[in-house]
Amino acid sequence: MKFYQHKFALFFSLFWLITTSAAQAKTDLQDALLFSYQAPEISGIEKWFNSKPQKISELKGKVILIDFWTYSCINCLRTLPHLKEIYEKYHSQGLEIIGVHAPEFEFEKNQQNVEKAIARLGIKYPVALDNKLQTWQNFENQYWPAHYLINQQGKVVYTHFGEGHYDVLENNIAALLNKSAPKYKKEKAKKFALITPETYLGIERGANNFNDSLDNLTFPKTLPTHGWALQGDWKISNQFVESQKNNAALRLNFVSSKVYLVMASKNGQAIQAEVTLNGKKLSLGKDVIDGKVTINESRLYELVNQNASQVGLLEIKALSSGLQAYAFTFGE
Repeated sequence: MKFYQHKFALFFSLFWLITTSAAQAKTDLQDALLFSYQAPEISGIEKWFNSKPQKISELKGKVILIDFWTYSCINCLRTLPHLKEIYEKYHSQGLEIIGVHAPEFEFEKNQQNVEKAIARLGIKYPVALDNKLQTWQNFENQYWPAHYLINQQGKVVYTHFGEGHYDVLENNIAALLNKSAPKYKKEKAKKFALITPETYLGIERGANNFNDSLDNLTFPKTLPTHGWALQGDWKISNQFVESQKNNAALRLNFVSSKVYLVMASKNGQAIQAEVTLNGKKLSLGKDVIDGKVTINESRLYELVNQNASQVGLLEIKALSSGLQAYAFTFGE
């Protein structure tokens, strides 16, 4: 009887301690993890940008935000302005942001490409080039972008995957630093829109290709919504399709307001492509000038920018060989 009574008392004490700690955490932090855990170490880094090598174990006493990202990911790019603002506001007060650049495509492993992207994007905080995805695996991460907030004791106390919740993130950083977080305007709920999903073009993850034959590439008479097809002389590789001659063309039947395409040049030399939307040079994106896009870097290019989400037929015609197209992404 005493044993069970003692066991019950111990269980009750532990239960009270856990629930009280969780309640306290929720008071200070929004959407906090019920159980914090020791942050994995940053390891296997090929190159550090903007700083000397960093270790979480050597940063105890600071609040750390780990941001897993890659420079051709549109979701990551839309997150960056918020992270840069938070860094400017709280870095001098004890916050360190570490961007862990975890590449999705081979060209994102290139140090010069990443360094140029960091400079172009105006990132001032440390960035670790995790080409072997060792730190990615240490955190058991699966997403771009992904945010892991670590307290002064080196424990992960909050996570968020994807875009949004910037108000919660800043509130939690401010709470850990014993600062008052500014009041955010409530984020407007986005209306649900059935837009075309991310579409890869290479063999590894390619889907929704509607060419009748890969031996003789011609556009089909009709292209279903969310489908794409090639015409002309193309080489289809694991991660991308590559134009072999001029006038090799790519069509996409999409639903969205914005269309982005990850592209590169085989030899690093500038390549041009003609771009039309529904057969016209209207509502084209910021990277298209006079109906043409110049591919001079391995990155994400904005090809379409419409006022609202709608069906559109996009055509890209390479004006020379060596144009590499990796994946379409979309936005509202």
